[in-house]
Amino acid sequence: VLVTNGLTHAAYAVFMAAIDDGDEVILLEPYYPQHINKIELAGGKVVTAALDRENNFSIDKAAIAAKINSKTRMICIVNPANPTGRVYSRDELQIIADLAIEHDLLVLSDEVYEQITYDGHRHTSIASLPGMWERTFSLFAYTKAFAMDGWRLGYVACHEKFMPAIMKITVNDVAHVNVFIQY
Repeated sequence: VLVTNGLTHAAYAVFMAAIDDGDEVILLEPYYPQHINKIELAGGKVVTAALDRENNFSIDKAAIAAKINSKTRMICIVNPANPTGRVYSRDELQIIADLAIEHDLLVLSDEVYEQITYDGHRHTSIASLPGMWERTFSLFAYTKAFAMDGWRLGYVACHEKFMPAIMKITVNDVAHVNVFIQY
């Protein structure tokens, strides 16, 4: 776990550490637009996989699989989803996990809304599925659930093999998060 200056900072560090020039990153559409610039800044190319409004924006294996090719490096999800509010079920996340494992892809999972669910929906982290901890960057922040928007406190949880590259980015762009906020 690495404490970051908010989830935006965590996403920036992960994309910079994990994406090389020409790598493709699949975003589920509709998507959170802030991830686009970070992917492009890292040299990556954004590829969108449209989810169908008529199916309540549920995960569509065929739509995602059709976008995977030899340049695909990562699938980026927001769960619960922004802007739709959709909370992906464990079965839906398993579809993404199966694709990631089959094609040896990384997953960035923006989980800033993990504690904001309604109507009996429960948040599940894709990193908790078998075979996913080793390939998932789970991003969290205190922004939404604790109304700490301006305080900029978040964290990334991932396999330790990724940490040296992520820390190399964070130590050179922010150095550290404000200490009193961490307390």
